[in-house]
Amino acid sequence: MDPLRPYWDFDDLDATEGRFRDLRAEALTQLARVQGLRDDFAAGERLLDEVAEQSPRVRIRVDLERGRLRRSSGDAEAALPLFEHAFAAAVEAGEDWLAGDAAHMAALASPDRTGFAAWTD
Repeated sequence: MDPLRPYWDFDDLDATEGRFRDLRAEALTQLARVQGLRDDFAAGERLLDEVAEQSPRVRIRVDLERGRLRRSSGDAEAALPLFEHAFAAAVEAGEDWLAGDAAHMAALASPDRTGFAAWTD
């Protein structure tokens, strides 16, 4: 089966376009993560800058990946607010898995054991 077929609705092309734009935006966030894991932080930032269409889930992913890029490049202090924002937005949007991911990353970016414990309790 064509894995893209579920995104299609030939009777509602606007909705179809929206689903593909969201899918593209989410894919860009994951490509940015790949670049961060390769230590190419500038390339990761450029990919995140390409994300134009932003559903709540995509905005959460953009914050998560920008935070990961900051943390991986050695700037955990700049990463923490991005993870905190991603967590709050994920909770509000009902994106439980992303909220857990954001909390995990916030714990890792916390400056001390107290901050770490606050995110892991």
